[in-house]
Amino acid sequence: MKTIIILLIVLAVIAVAAWKLWKSIHRRPSTVSATTSMAGKKDLATVKRGDRHTAEADFVLGRLVDDGKVTRDFVTADGTGGIVVGPTGSGKTQGIVIPTIVRHKGPLLATSTKSELADLTMSARSRIGSVAVIDPAGVVDGPAAAYVRLWTPLQACKTFNEAALTTALLVEAGGSDSGRTGSSVWTTAAKSLLTTVLWMMRQYDGTALSDVQVMLTALMSEGSEELDAEVPPVPTDFGHLVTWIATHPLGGWDAGIAVCEALAENGKAAILDAQRAAGGLRAVQQISGASETVAGVVFGVQGALLSLVGSEIVWYARWDDPGLIDLAAWASEPAGTIYVVAPDQSDPFRGLFCAFVTAAMSALDQEAWSHQDKRLPNPALFMLDELANVCPLPQLPRWLATKRSQGVKFVLGLQGLGQLWGLWSDSDAEAIINNADAFIVVLSGTQDDKTTDRVEKYSGEYLDRIETVSRSKSRGTSRSMGMSKGDSRSETDSTNWNTSASYRSLVKPAGLFQMAYGRAAVLMPRKKFALVEMVPAHADKELQVLMLPAPPPPAPPVYRPTAPRSRKLGEDATADFFTAS
Repeated sequence: MKTIIILLIVLAVIAVAAWKLWKSIHRRPSTVSATTSMAGKKDLATVKRGDRHTAEADFVLGRLVDDGKVTRDFVTADGTGGIVVGPTGSGKTQGIVIPTIVRHKGPLLATSTKSELADLTMSARSRIGSVAVIDPAGVVDGPAAAYVRLWTPLQACKTFNEAALTTALLVEAGGSDSGRTGSSVWTTAAKSLLTTVLWMMRQYDGTALSDVQVMLTALMSEGSEELDAEVPPVPTDFGHLVTWIATHPLGGWDAGIAVCEALAENGKAAILDAQRAAGGLRAVQQISGASETVAGVVFGVQGALLSLVGSEIVWYARWDDPGLIDLAAWASEPAGTIYVVAPDQSDPFRGLFCAFVTAAMSALDQEAWSHQDKRLPNPALFMLDELANVCPLPQLPRWLATKRSQGVKFVLGLQGLGQLWGLWSDSDAEAIINNADAFIVVLSGTQDDKTTDRVEKYSGEYLDRIETVSRSKSRGTSRSMGMSKGDSRSETDSTNWNTSASYRSLVKPAGLFQMAYGRAAVLMPRKKFALVEMVPAHADKELQVLMLPAPPPPAPPVYRPTAPRSRKLGEDATADFFTAS
């Protein structure tokens, strides 16, 4: 019996070996190796199963596609920075932006080109904190219109450093240019003057951007011949201050310098700030002999603010009006929300948007530094959708590298990575991408060269192995005649194997462009390349529960613009905006 069993085992082993040998000889050439760099279920440690998948995840990207099939496993990512790339209509808002906003539990600032984003998510956000909408273009309607709040750049000019940063953003990010030959010279001098004027106005109650023209006109006054006339003290209210500067016997520039010194003496401003402001006025005073030069500088100041004249609600907003948004209060909330709505035609407001987002970051900085560990108790999220079109922040590369220690996260929405090279230097564009430590998601339809090159490079390669098999069989017969007769036969049978191997990119540009709608390619540090099927917000049961209508929160303060000193509200603010030059 044992002999029979052993014999059967030996025969089975021989049969298996013979089958494998036959298969290796007769199989067709293979062009794709079974081993690739595509992530499967076991390759992503952050995949969680089930509908309740977001309890601890920072970001949820969609259901994993494994071997061409959509699984029930959700791909999640942990980190502080992510980039979502996709053309218009690729499902970016429904698949990534809305779910991320709804799931985030800390302070949030979100930019968008439509008020739809606020309409769809503010119910969920209002359950956990306050909601405000920034709409300088006046395009928001629907439910979000009830939450519109105002902001003026003067709110971010309390110190001279803040005023200098705000001015730089209004001039550079806003794309302002004097239009003259050597415009960089005019712009530099104009930024210095505008910084000083905004800082001076911020030290007085009730001032607005519309008062910049009044201040410029007063500063350009030439003074009087009565140099021995008694000069009254510097007024403490802005209305009398402008008249005092305009009628000062030494002229407007000397009067402005005296105002800076008085602000330091009475304790309303820091001494160093007052000295820097006075220095800015002296620099303009030194060229005041050349009227063309001064006119060019003032023209540059007006050009920097011209884009804001069309927004009456921004132009006439008093910085101390109680109806304006309080960024410090937002930063101190556990989960306050701000939506910045920038329609496609809002290019003139780019500088304003950059200044506002920068002021919001400054408020978070101050809040973080008020805690012992210098970190926000609840991580804040900047969801900057349509980043290149809304607010191309000059400081973004540095923020991505440094703000994670304070608990600030970023998700950047782009139509292509190439937009980064159009707005930042090569090194800054690379820094932005390299600091996306959570994920880079590329949606279907993407054809931007910078994006496809990046995905092709970092998705990895697979072994492309080609095997060729050739068989030859010959048979021959020979016969000899003579004294001895004989026959001989020969038969040969040979098989040759040729194998070639090369590495090929796992993802080709055509593959990204031709992906089905809703599919996305995912790159994550220290993880294999993966494909996901995004779950739209309207199809996600968990999100639908969170997005149910919430009870209406208390109504925000109503802002009512105050008529300017020089004209009534509603009149054309651009009529005499250039009279000072």
